[in-house]
Amino acid sequence: MTVILPVGTLSCHGAHLPLGTDTDIAVAVSESAAMMLRRRGIDVVVAPAVPYGAGSPVDARGNVGTAAVEGSVLHAYLIDLARSFAAWAGQVVVVSRHGAPAGFAVAGLDVAWVDCDCDAVGVPAPRGTTSLMLHLKPWEVRLPRAVVAEVRASADEGRELLDSLAWVVARDVLRHRGIPVQ
Repeated sequence: MTVILPVGTLSCHGAHLPLGTDTDIAVAVSESAAMMLRRRGIDVVVAPAVPYGAGSPVDARGNVGTAAVEGSVLHAYLIDLARSFAAWAGQVVVVSRHGAPAGFAVAGLDVAWVDCDCDAVGVPAPRGTTSLMLHLKPWEVRLPRAVVAEVRASADEGRELLDSLAWVVARDVLRHRGIPVQ
């Protein structure tokens, strides 16, 4: 069995998006990837999300609203979770909108970290993140507060992005199992 663990952050993406944006996206990508894998006969579950990640309390644009833990604390917490999941699952896949902490590995355990950032599929993060949220939770997006690049976002693009990001996760799991994919 494979366990997919969504890891988010409480991070401000501008005044137009909710603080839980990264967690919402990591959960949606994880659930979509799990559906893709189940259709291919892979036994997979999605664990409840870890909503807080490592980061700084103020982003580069000066937006406030981020709450984070130290990278070493997050790393230790995720390692403990991976060890716990390993008691009954053969593989743990961490899905996050932010890169893996340095040295993220668990000796003797099958743990992978997959980034589900929009840049990974060639879409600029500000527009892509807004598009994803327009698809997932349009009632929480306040477009009048967005900057120009984010206003060009669309729910249709968000749906396509969700599928693309979910495929990145599913493809990694399939490849790891030796199943050929394109």
